[in-house]
Amino acid sequence: MLPIDIKLLEPAKDPFSGQDLGQSTVILGENQVGKTNLLFALRLILDPALPDCMRQLSQADFWDGLPRPLSLTDFIQVSVDITDFETDEDTLAILADHLIIPAPMTARLTYEFRPIPSLKSVPANDNDYEFVVFGGGRPENRVNYDVRKRIPLDILHALRDVESAYVASPSHIATAGDLVAAIRKNPVETHVAVWLASEDAQWLGSEASRQADIIWEELNRVNQLIL
Repeated sequence: MLPIDIKLLEPAKDPFSGQDLGQSTVILGENQVGKTNLLFALRLILDPALPDCMRQLSQADFWDGLPRPLSLTDFIQVSVDITDFETDEDTLAILADHLIIPAPMTARLTYEFRPIPSLKSVPANDNDYEFVVFGGGRPENRVNYDVRKRIPLDILHALRDVESAYVASPSHIATAGDLVAAIRKNPVETHVAVWLASEDAQWLGSEASRQADIIWEELNRVNQLIL
């Protein structure tokens, strides 16, 4: 189970704070309600392929309802509590240093975007902030790439992102109908190749090949449904 808590993104309207994510969780909602933000919040903590430049947020990411200028006490925090891993020796070895409750065994991982501790005045710009990722509720207990890479996390981008990539591609696929026609005409390898050449795949670096294998399987399933 993965309880999640998000603070100061938009606390008065945030439907996800304090929610328990089980083995399988379906997130439904209208546009602009925060579904993508929730997934990105999880990536801030768990995704080993997310570069640190994307973990460094900005003042624009704070809830619009906070008074401006922001104060030294304003921060963004995302926490996930991980449970039900007592019998998994590999996961236990990874999370043993980040426990907050011994029984039932619960580990907490936290992302925090905050003013630099040495700052004496109100933050003036994004350079006055830093991010930290830590475990067990102890800021000095840092969580780094070596921990994240051992916690399974697969990101499959939404179909709208695939369509956007095709609109920008030489194939001039501009509509969902064009996409269906292209899948019917061309092997799936062509579409995976387009993604591998995208900016998104470049961010992933060496992780792109593994993600391409996952996308390959998903596209094949979609291909069978369409054809």
